[in-house]
Amino acid sequence: FQVDPAKMKIGGLFGPDIDNAKNWGYLKLADTTTEASQAEVPAWLEALFPYTEQPDEFTNRLQRTEASPLDVDGKPGGQITCNFIYPEIDGKIMTGTVNFFLPPILNEQPGIRVPLLHVAGYEIDANGVMAYLKEGIAVSTVHAHTLNPLSRGPKLEWALLLAERRLPFVDDAQVFIQGGSAGGYMTLMLTAETFPVVCA
Repeated sequence: FQVDPAKMKIGGLFGPDIDNAKNWGYLKLADTTTEASQAEVPAWLEALFPYTEQPDEFTNRLQRTEASPLDVDGKPGGQITCNFIYPEIDGKIMTGTVNFFLPPILNEQPGIRVPLLHVAGYEIDANGVMAYLKEGIAVSTVHAHTLNPLSRGPKLEWALLLAERRLPFVDDAQVFIQGGSAGGYMTLMLTAETFPVVCA
């Protein structure tokens, strides 16, 4: 790291000789460490996604890995992350990850069924779904996938949409799919494979 300081003012915590590690100083770390305790999952979220073991292709498709409350206009909504397995186009069993964003009405009225919006292709975050949650719509989106939707193809989201339509809180007569750009392509591919769809 070489700098021409002719027209600069430069300084450092341990002097100007930053090329020499002996002059960097050090931080003393604690000699004891403890694991941070995991936050307790709200009971209503746990009831909606009780399964935490390895996912399978039939009864227990969605394995809850994370769950946290989500403030929706001062009311408690929720965010759930799940793993699921699915067969890729070559038949190989793969693992995917999905985020669900849940509206407060699912906490307020246990047993109710709500519309589902699946955001296809690209991932959406909690800020992007707030308007839907305020309207009582649950939202799902593929989470943390490294490939562009065009590259990964539709198998992951075909399998995911079939699994999430079977969730007890989803009104299967009110499923929406949306996406833009490569997510628009994915929206059309999903619409061709799942019925009924209210809107794409």
